[in-house]
Amino acid sequence: MIIVQNEKCSEYFRKIGMSRDNANAANIAADYKDNDHLTIPFPSIERLNRLSYIISIGSGREEWKMLYISEFSINPECEDLNLYYSFSKHHGSMGTLDDNRGHVFQSYEYHELASLTTICILNAFDSLIISRNDYTRISTSHHGFIDIYTKDPDIIKAISENLNVS
Repeated sequence: MIIVQNEKCSEYFRKIGMSRDNANAANIAADYKDNDHLTIPFPSIERLNRLSYIISIGSGREEWKMLYISEFSINPECEDLNLYYSFSKHHGSMGTLDDNRGHVFQSYEYHELASLTTICILNAFDSLIISRNDYTRISTSHHGFIDIYTKDPDIIKAISENLNVS
């Protein structure tokens, strides 16, 4: 995993025709209005790790994926920034979340992506997962929902079956 500065995040967004300034759920919904969509409420703590793992592998094994934390400190009383900073420090970052919101994962780093997805959900961060081929976009929201937008209906089917949701 590589933790990237905000300017570098913009380059990843440009690769898929997005702007970092528009990296939010409303813009994703507009971009993907003709594609499959699934909204999942945040799971119970017992199912959180499974959901994060399914999301990390369910979004495809692409060359790279980026998890971008678009908003944090929305509900500071619910956040454990020490958990995030321990994770990022373990992966070589000494910067702050304000300056380093992007986290780029190679195709084989799905466990790390699952861990950071769990951290985002636990802390009620708004985040967005994008990938090189832009086949699937996944967002987490401080409102307690995960939105999955994809051009591949099999991804929605697989996630739904694994989580027993529809």
